[in-house]
Parts: sequence; structure tokens; C-alpha cells
Amino acid sequence: MKLVNGFSLMEYAQKNNWILPAFNTTNLEMTYAIAKGLESAKLPGYIQISSSNLRLSNPYIIAKIAKDATKNNNVPIALHLDHGKSFEDVKACLDAGFTSIMIDASHLPFEENIKEVKKVVEYCHFYGVPVEAELGAISGKEDEIFNEAESKTDPSMVADFVGETNCDMLAVSVGNVHGLCLDPKIDLELLQKIAEVSTVPLVLHGGSGIDFGVI
Repeated sequence: MKLVNGFSLMEYAQKNNWILPAFNTTNLEMTYAIAKGLESAKLPGYIQISSSNLRLSNPYIIAKIAKDATKNNNVPIALHLDHGKSFEDVKACLDAGFTSIMIDASHLPFEENIKEVKKVVEYCHFYGVPVEAELGAISGKEDEIFNEAESKTDPSMVADFVGETNCDMLAVSVGNVHGLCLDPKIDLELLQKIAEVSTVPLVLHGGSGIDFGVI
């Protein structure tokens, strides 16, 4: 099966009540391993690469490897840009054939975050590709940088953010931590409040250390 469009994967997940896993790759071997693992588990999901690792390679090569790795799969898999840091990253990945995009402007003030995400959403939607955005700051190790700051997602800001940006997925901060952090304290009550006001699927980064029972 060829790489699927992110919208199709989201629709598939919602129809079948799936939680979609996303696995970061940094090289050829990991990409093939992710595709093989998802097929073995009969589980749809994402192969993704972060902006920093993107700069160590070429988006076209990454997309070509991902397409070859998934060509014999029967489960749907999308190729996702994780924590895209710039419009240039987004454009390069779309041109190369990525089927799902994240723009992370969560480090910016609320209104600037909206402005940056909205620009990316308008561009990606023109090509029929969904966009993930982030509201709140997730602590932990990301792109070889350890961020001690954490700002949990404010439920009162979610509806305005999603409505203004027209994003398709929302990454939230509810105690989840990037990297392999054992026993992160997930605020399930906060997560429920966010889910009640969000009109788009939620994304939980830093899933490696979260207990399966919590997930």
C-alpha cells in the first residue's frame, strides 16, 4: 500500500476507534523497521521525522525510502513532519511527498502562534494535507535539546485556537514529556476538559514513557 493521505488516516482511525501511534525515524533501517512493525501489529500509524533530522538528509530521499518501506504493507501509514519549525520545512516536505504536517509555533505568544499556524494550514489545505499544531509547551528532550519548561494547555484557549487556525489535530501538554521519561504524571482531568472543547483529534507527544494502562 502506498503512503496514505493524513486525512484518510484520521478518518480511518475515527471510524474504527483507533489511537494512532507515530514513530520517529532517523535513518533507513529505522524507517523499514517501523513499517514492518506496524504491519506485523496490523496497526495503522505514522512514520515521522523531526525538523532537526530533516536537515541531516533530504526530504525527497526520506519520502522515497518511506514509500519503498510501506509499498507491501496492508495497513495505512502516513508520512508526517514532526515539530516542523518553519514554513520552509513545511514546503520542502510537501513538495517531497509528505502526507501529514506539524507546525510547532508553541514557543510563540498565543496570537503569533495562531498567525504562524494559520499560514501553514492555508498552504497545506490547498494541497489536501492535514496540519497538526501545538498549544502549550511540552517539557523533556526533543531534537537533542532538553526543555525544562512546561506550560500545560489551557482548555479556555482551545476553541479559539482551533477555530482561528483551522488546524486538523492539536498537540496538547497535560504532563506528557518528550523522550523516554518513566512515569510522567498525566493530568487526565485536564485532558478530559480539553477533549470536551476541542473539535479536532488530540495528539499526545512523549508517549514512550506513559504507562499503557493510562493510554
